[in-house]
Amino acid sequence: MSHRPRFCPLRFAAGLLLAAALLVGAHTPALARGEPPKVQAVHAALRTKLHGLAKYCTSAKLFGSRYDVYELLLSIWPDDADARKSNGYTQEGIGWSAQGRKRPRNMKAAGLPTLKAMQAELADWYLEATAEAVRGMAPGDAAAWQGRALREAVQLAPAYEALRTRNGEVFAKGAKGKKQWLLVESVRS
Repeated sequence: MSHRPRFCPLRFAAGLLLAAALLVGAHTPALARGEPPKVQAVHAALRTKLHGLAKYCTSAKLFGSRYDVYELLLSIWPDDADARKSNGYTQEGIGWSAQGRKRPRNMKAAGLPTLKAMQAELADWYLEATAEAVRGMAPGDAAAWQGRALREAVQLAPAYEALRTRNGEVFAKGAKGKKQWLLVESVRS
């Protein structure tokens, strides 16, 4: 005996609303719709440049910094096989794990100033390329993409003071008395 579901006006109306929302998707915020082609091109170039930065870290024996670059890559592109392999991720079920893996040490400090300069240059390039890619978009959409780019640029160059300041951060004492970068609104007067 087959059971045929009864018609439910409430479910039918909900389905119509969902369909209408999907058809009017052009009015959703830019970040929710996916990357426009120009932003995709900037992200593809960023991915390539981050791999180049990781190669520099390897050649300068900055293994801890290479680990950090690959972790950043994985935070943006979780499917990056080179980054997963380098940082010791193994597949567990349907996910990935780096259990037991620790961040290696940098073997030579001589390359750190060059790395910081490369990171700052990459962050500046990324912000400029994103600004160019979103030119002509609706102001709200452009601001959303540029805000995302600024947050990612801070991750690209964590020691870049001008960028941190532009992101609304100050170097101040945190909750445990240690100086660190904090958002202005979280600093107690």
